[in-house]
Amino acid sequence: MTIAQHSPTMVATGVYGTGRSRSVGFALGATDGLVVYRQSILGPVHPPAQAGSAPFSELHVVLYGSARPDPSQVLAATANALPLRGTVSYVPLMAGSTKWLTGVAAVHPLIGSVAGAAPWVVLGAGLLLSVLVFLLLETMAYRRDSALQALESEHRFAEALQFRLLPTLPTFPGLDVASTYVTGADDQQVGGDWFDVFELPSGQVAVAIGDVMGHDVDAAATMGQVRSALRSYAVEGGDPARVVAQLARFLELFAISALVTVVYGLLDLPGPDRSRRFRWANAGHLPPVLRHPNATVEELTEPSSPVLGAPSTEPRLTGETRLELNATLLLYTDGLVEGDGQDLGANVRELQAVLGRADPPSVQDVCSSVLDSQLRGSRRDDVALLVVKVTEMSSSGEPATKSVTATTS
Repeated sequence: MTIAQHSPTMVATGVYGTGRSRSVGFALGATDGLVVYRQSILGPVHPPAQAGSAPFSELHVVLYGSARPDPSQVLAATANALPLRGTVSYVPLMAGSTKWLTGVAAVHPLIGSVAGAAPWVVLGAGLLLSVLVFLLLETMAYRRDSALQALESEHRFAEALQFRLLPTLPTFPGLDVASTYVTGADDQQVGGDWFDVFELPSGQVAVAIGDVMGHDVDAAATMGQVRSALRSYAVEGGDPARVVAQLARFLELFAISALVTVVYGLLDLPGPDRSRRFRWANAGHLPPVLRHPNATVEELTEPSSPVLGAPSTEPRLTGETRLELNATLLLYTDGLVEGDGQDLGANVRELQAVLGRADPPSVQDVCSSVLDSQLRGSRRDDVALLVVKVTEMSSSGEPATKSVTATTS
């Protein structure tokens, strides 16, 4: 399969198995690592039943699925005893990028017209094999095109499903909130990146961001299940570590095999100075980034715990800090800072630098600046970005800047 991924032509596997299970396979590489594969059962090697006067009955012919006369690689033969004895003529044949071998020998010493016809027999066998290989390649190309069309249809369906599952952000007095979602490369399936912001009955504001590992419809569907389950546990109350632990138990009880990273946090009601206590739990996700009003930036690296869905006995812990007035909190998925051949640490440091330079940072400007600085080069994964800023409340109790959801494909 690995050879077929990098070969422009068909690759034959050679003969494998014994007796009735003898088989040969053909593989054809498509795009982005896709390989179309077909297996044909050969069965035991049986010479054809023929009369002594049948055409070419004076010749023994054997076709090997290898470049040398290997008895274990016999595709077809007209002789019971192998290898052929006497004077044997071998002619190489190309099956796509794989070299096969045809051997021809006389049953009895050839004389006259039979000897003269031997080269034409070999030529005829080669032409027949070429026609068969051509027909096989045409069939495989048709199946490859059908598979690519099915993958494209699945991608469109998964993308639509994921966008429907992402929330429309509400407004919160004393908070500005913005989000951005960017799909990955065109040749990638939609993944399981997600975010959420919602108000609890207590008046606290819950924020969450996560990533269901994988790029297919299953990842998008699992993302919807995880997001709904987290909302249910959050409404029941409890600190973030308890909610994340319940979410891990949810995956275990319902045998959801996906690995899930998540950051879940709670913003308390504002104090007299408009600052808010922020408590969070992190299960294997990239740490949130906090910009203080004085433009200093820090990663909220502790506490952390293993990803959801992985076996672990580590306790889920809750961290705590205070978001002062005009502090900005940034949560994001790994697609923002990971790229082919790029330094993850350097990208995270650049992200922090961009956040620190925004003065005064609006949530919309933060989204735009971060995306402009990070989405360069080869980016293949989806990106989810959530920005929350602590603000003054207007006299009407509404936030100074209305919350915005920016969804980009």
